[in-house]
Amino acid sequence: GTYSVTSDCAFDYHSPIPAPIFANAEFKGQIALDGDDVAFMLVNTDGPPALSTVAGFGLARTIKSCSNGSIGGLWRMEINGTSNIPPTPGGSGTPYRQVGQFMIDGKAGLLASFVTSTSGVISNETGAGSYKVNSDCTFDLNYKIGATPYSIRGSIIDQDNAFLGLNLPGVQANVPPFGTVTITGAVATGKMVRQTESSHS
Repeated sequence: GTYSVTSDCAFDYHSPIPAPIFANAEFKGQIALDGDDVAFMLVNTDGPPALSTVAGFGLARTIKSCSNGSIGGLWRMEINGTSNIPPTPGGSGTPYRQVGQFMIDGKAGLLASFVTSTSGVISNETGAGSYKVNSDCTFDLNYKIGATPYSIRGSIIDQDNAFLGLNLPGVQANVPPFGTVTITGAVATGKMVRQTESSHS
């Protein structure tokens, strides 16, 4: 897409959104910290309106190359948004929030422990799975809670912080010219922060 920045650090970004949305979107926001920090929100699209206000944040990455060891250790996580979204069968949009911890072994395995609010109903959950960090510092966490698979995609900012996006299993749809694609069942974003102290009391 294209972007412009005014002298008072206002940010305007236009981007085509690919399958399965196929819409042109405009985001407006504000820049801080000499260009290292930006906050923005969706203000216009020629496609269907969003289920909720779409807002985002950007931070300049301070590390240049990553591996599985880059996120080894204990991490606090939080994620907030909407699950059960259309076109999931029966989907109408369910408020979803999760706070918890990832224990990541630095090789390829993880354990997870969460407090989850699903439309206000609170549950405590644990899970286990695997992960992969790419050299460009993006990563995927894949785990199961009970028999339900979950996937989180993320981007490492620095050695102690990362952005997260929940990608719940959704329906498959035929989207020309891309063929059969899987459409996510959630739009929820958050962050992961390294827990640097070994214990608290």
